[in-house]
Amino acid sequence: MNRREENIVYAGSKRSIEYAILANGKMPAREFFYGLSERDQNGLIVLFKLFGDFGEIRNRERFKRIEGTDFFEFKRFQTRFICFMQPGGKVILTHGFTKKRDKISPEEIRKAYRIKEEHLSREGEEK
Repeated sequence: MNRREENIVYAGSKRSIEYAILANGKMPAREFFYGLSERDQNGLIVLFKLFGDFGEIRNRERFKRIEGTDFFEFKRFQTRFICFMQPGGKVILTHGFTKKRDKISPEEIRKAYRIKEEHLSREGEEK
């Protein structure tokens, strides 16, 4: 399996859910995902499949835009995965975290921007 294949979470008929890859080859969202319980992993996979197959999740308790940003979040209880959209139906997961407050911390948003920038820069170098 090559690096491109191991970053694909789910390839649906409408969208492809993928992990962002940093310059050093790490995938923060993947590392967080595999640290979760099997129950949490299964619940998130259901969300990823729904989004991949139907292109949307209407339940704002499960998926929504993060206000004031170009990011979205997949939500399962306190577990969050921040993502951004790319052309061609790609959804890139930047990282995951456990939310402890009502609002997402500015540090998590900054981290998402940093990962997005590094992922897009690395992706541009591959072409």
